[in-house]
Amino acid sequence: MNFINNASFLVDMGRRQIEEHHNIVPISESVVNNKTSENINKTQKEVEIISKLFGGLKEDMRIEIELNRILEILPRTRRKADAYKGLRSKLKQQGVELVITSNGHLKNKK
Repeated sequence: MNFINNASFLVDMGRRQIEEHHNIVPISESVVNNKTSENINKTQKEVEIISKLFGGLKEDMRIEIELNRILEILPRTRRKADAYKGLRSKLKQQGVELVITSNGHLKNKK
């Protein structure tokens, strides 16, 4: 009898989860688009800062910078080299390689 009650309870839980899943309200496109455009604008500003710092950006340019230094210039909540993935990607589109070093060792050399 206990087993039957437990099985019935589990089936009930499954139905509730399915019903809850169908009631999820999707995020509006405008919210997603605003967040995306904010990130694009932020990244573009950061590219401009890097460009000024290094006297302009040229194709096939390689920029090596220590993690502590880039955190001073472009602070991140997540204090790791991979927090700059978007910036590295944007620079790569312009033919510039950004290498972030830490304690004399190369990090994220992609």
